[in-house]
Amino acid sequence: MTTNLSAFIDGKDQPLRVAESPIPKPGPDDIIIKQYPAVVGVDIAGDVYEVGSDVSRFKQNDRVIVHAGQFMTGLPEDGAFSLFCRIPAANAALLPQEIWYIQGVVLPLAIDTAAGGFYQPDYVGFDFPSSTARPGVTILKADSSPVLEDAITTRTLSAGSEATLDGETISIPAY
Repeated sequence: MTTNLSAFIDGKDQPLRVAESPIPKPGPDDIIIKQYPAVVGVDIAGDVYEVGSDVSRFKQNDRVIVHAGQFMTGLPEDGAFSLFCRIPAANAALLPQEIWYIQGVVLPLAIDTAAGGFYQPDYVGFDFPSSTARPGVTILKADSSPVLEDAITTRTLSAGSEATLDGETISIPAY
């Protein structure tokens, strides 16, 4: 029988306690991940243990990484403080076989930090990625300037167009 171990803090000035807890059940859009390594925190690398009824992107035993959302839900089963945790499938990404779990577990925070800079309106302000094709290609060029506002040049080019960016000609082939 598979068991779940979780870390608990029972109150102020209490030591961390590790005890058995129920393995969470997935909602329709969730996956249950068995963590490797089980690192207390919010970043997870592990294997899909179970998938929700509406999840088609992942299957059991897929290797994944994710930034857990317990701080948003407040539910212990949604965090990285258990061997088995529940995560919205939309927040997970496949972890390639050639990347070890111990290497992959550091990626979610790095990816979230970079995405925050690229997609928050007060920073670079790019549109969120989409699975729907959009015309044009966005080119991002950063130079050695220490000031982000001065370091980034963006251009959107349409298919079949050409542009010059810092003396280099960029051509986008027609589809």
